[in-house]
Amino acid sequence: IIKNRLAISSHKEVTAIIALGYGENKSSKGKRGSERLGVETIVYMDSNVLDRYASFRAYIASQFSTTTQEMVDKALCFADEELRDRQRYDGSPLLDHGVAMARIVAESIGLGRNSTIAAIIHDIVRIAVQEHSSRLEELSQTIRHDYGDEVLGIAIALCKISDIKLKRSKEQASDFRDMIV
Repeated sequence: IIKNRLAISSHKEVTAIIALGYGENKSSKGKRGSERLGVETIVYMDSNVLDRYASFRAYIASQFSTTTQEMVDKALCFADEELRDRQRYDGSPLLDHGVAMARIVAESIGLGRNSTIAAIIHDIVRIAVQEHSSRLEELSQTIRHDYGDEVLGIAIALCKISDIKLKRSKEQASDFRDMIV
C-alpha cells in the first residue's frame, strides 16, 4: 500500500491510497472520490474526514491490522462521499451516526472488521432502499467489490433492524448481536 499526500485546487489535502483488490492503484492529481480501473480502485481520502474521526481511527489502529485500518479509512471516505449533503435531525452530519455505531460495534460489542465497516456504511444502503433508488444495485456491487459479501449482508441487515419490534431490550440486544455476527 502506498500513501501520498496531495494538494487539490481547493487547498484541501487528500490522501491517495494505492493497492490492488481491497486497496487502490495509481493516483491522479486533483481528483476526489473513487475511480475504477478494471479490478483496481483509486480512492482519494479527504483529510478533513479522517481528522474528524481521529479518535475512532486511533482505536481501530490500536486493535486491528493495517489492512483493516485502511479498509475502515476507505469506508469512512466512501460514506462521506455518499452522505455528504445528508444531516441528522440535530444538524450533525449523517456519517457521525455511522461512526458512532461502528465505535459501539467494535469497542463495546467487540465485533470485527466486517461488522465495523458495515456499521459505517449502513446508512448509504438504507437511504438507497428507502428511496427505491436505482443506485442500489450499483452500490451493492461497489460494496461487494470493495468490502465483500459479508459486509454487504450485514449492512442490509442493519437497515432492517428498525423493522424488528420485540418487547424486551435484552432480546433486542441478543438479536442485534446475532444479526451482526
